[in-house]
Amino acid sequence: MDTEPGNFPATAGCQARKFGQPLTSSDATLDARLTMALTRVVHAIRTQQQDQSVGYGLLPVQADLLLSLRGDRPAAERDVVTLARDLHLTPTVVADAARVLEHKTLVRWQTEAPGSPPMLNLTPLGQMQADSLGGEQLLLDRLGDLDADAKANALAVILELIYEFQRRGIVSVVRTCTTCRHLRRDGLPGGRTSYHCQLLEVALLPTDLRVDCPEHQAQVLA
Repeated sequence: MDTEPGNFPATAGCQARKFGQPLTSSDATLDARLTMALTRVVHAIRTQQQDQSVGYGLLPVQADLLLSLRGDRPAAERDVVTLARDLHLTPTVVADAARVLEHKTLVRWQTEAPGSPPMLNLTPLGQMQADSLGGEQLLLDRLGDLDADAKANALAVILELIYEFQRRGIVSVVRTCTTCRHLRRDGLPGGRTSYHCQLLEVALLPTDLRVDCPEHQAQVLA
């Protein structure tokens, strides 16, 4: 079907329109389309994780526990109670899952000091399986071709969403810059936001925002 340059062809139930022409009331809003797109990305990653966990003989809760132990999680936050809080599970369920993972030599218990609760850590095999379960490669293969500024803006938007989810109690403690008491936000013209880390005393670009910061200190959320 031929159309003039810059025009969108007509489809069933939708008339042709020129590029830049305002969307009609029948079109989804930008917010709704972003929500739908994010939902589909999450579903694709979750589906891949579930398929891979089945291949490793893991139940979903066991795979989630394995994934939660990756990254820069502080040693003091690897006990059963803290892991259960972060995963929105009971300590009993987490302990049962840990026992299975330990039997598979994917995790091991370590005690930092006498009388302290044992901490759960990944073994080399567990690290390898956790990395393959993460679903990152599915994204990395595509993100590498995208514009750096677009990726930086997307990162800032997603981290602000995480902050809002934590503020509302939807997710537990996360160590992102946007949920840290050291982050200062300054409004800029055009509705933009600049960031400043008061701990490091440096201005932060969107590309500098961390998803899992070892210096994170949770802010008191209203």
